[in-house]
Amino acid sequence: MKAGDDPMAQSNSAPPVVASDLPTVTGVSGVSGRLVATFRYPNGGTASASSGTEIAGGFVVSEVSLNRVVLTKGDRRFPLQSGVVTQQPTQQQPLLPGQFPTLSQPPVAIPAQ
Repeated sequence: MKAGDDPMAQSNSAPPVVASDLPTVTGVSGVSGRLVATFRYPNGGTASASSGTEIAGGFVVSEVSLNRVVLTKGDRRFPLQSGVVTQQPTQQQPLLPGQFPTLSQPPVAIPAQ
């Protein structure tokens, strides 16, 4: 650094991370303190990793516990909870004539005749 440079202007060279870049933790398993987290990425891909492992996107799994998984990228930490989706849900398609709603969809009002 030379005279006149602002030391606060030098930031981590890692690009910004948005929620849609983060994988979702779909499960944690293991025995004897050796836990492995399973991840699902926004593109549909999956991976499993233990603490200390680098995963896609340049993240390092820094902590795996039954309650949470912590990813790091550069000097930033990203605590994740198991099963919490990091992207917006997709909009459901309307029912076609003759289809019945499933339990995961809200009931459909049938107009009175």
